[in-house]
Amino acid sequence: MTRVGFAVLSGRFAAQDGIVASAVEITRMDHTAAKLHVLAAKSRDSAQSRRLLAIAMVLEGTSREDAARQAGIDRLTLRGWLHRYNKIGPDGLISRTAPGPEPKLSEAQMSEFRALVEVVPVGWTGIGAT
Repeated sequence: MTRVGFAVLSGRFAAQDGIVASAVEITRMDHTAAKLHVLAAKSRDSAQSRRLLAIAMVLEGTSREDAARQAGIDRLTLRGWLHRYNKIGPDGLISRTAPGPEPKLSEAQMSEFRALVEVVPVGWTGIGAT
């Protein structure tokens, strides 16, 4: 048993202030491990395939630590994947892209800018000249 800060860690459970947290259970049972293997093979997103295979290993009875190690991730990352799988299903494991920063120009300003860029100077004979 190891004491870290205010938490006491022992094996697969962590206790803090008398509350014991256990491993996330897979609550979505509409897919078997075999079905997840098939979905992983058909997926065009390699990251989703890896996530599906890690969850399939857990469904097959592999320990979460071993499933995470075989997927090349940390147990906490696997925990996050399990939450996404439970909430959304296999589609929740598709790689998401960040939305990126908000545009600095308004839509009206962008339209005006596009119009300025599309104007070809008088006498121009290069690319874009008609």
